[in-house]
Amino acid sequence: MLVLLPPWVTAASLEETRGAGRRASE
Repeated sequence: MLVLLPPWVTAASLEETRGAGRRASE
């Protein structure tokens, strides 16, 4: 994982991953 990435970029990536996972599960 890249620690140099800003917090907002990391948060956005996590949100996108969660959203995709939820859609795939449903």
